[in-house]
Amino acid sequence: SQSSNIRFNQSHIMALLNVNTLFLKELFREEGQEVDIKKEDLASMRGAGVHVLKYYQKHENANKANALTYKLLQAINSSNPEKFMAILLSVYASQHQLVPSRLINNLDQPEIFKQYALAFVAGLIGKNEKGE
Repeated sequence: SQSSNIRFNQSHIMALLNVNTLFLKELFREEGQEVDIKKEDLASMRGAGVHVLKYYQKHENANKANALTYKLLQAINSSNPEKFMAILLSVYASQHQLVPSRLINNLDQPEIFKQYALAFVAGLIGKNEKGE
C-alpha cells in the first residue's frame, strides 16, 4: 500500500482528537487533576483554522495554508508551543485578527495546548466530507 492512497479529512482528525481527549482526561484524573477540554472547544479551534484557510483562499495563495500547516505540525511534533505561537501570531497579525484565547490560555499545559493546536491544524487541512 502506498501513502498516496491514504485519505483523511477534518472529521477523521477531530474524531481522533476527541478519543485522545478522553484518554487525557482519564490520565489526569488518575493523577488527581482535572482537565477542562470540551468537544465544543476543539470544534471551535477547528473553526478558527478553517477561518484562516478561507482567508488564504480568498485573499492570498491557497498554497500558503499548506505551508502553514506543515510549519505548525513541525512545531507541534517538536513539542515547541512557543514556535507554534510565534508562527500563529505572525499569521493573525497579517490578517488583523486576534489569536484564539484557548491557545494562549493553555501555553503552560503542553498536553492540553497540543489538543487545541491539532484541532486548529485540522481546520487548515481542508474540507469535511460533508462539504464544510
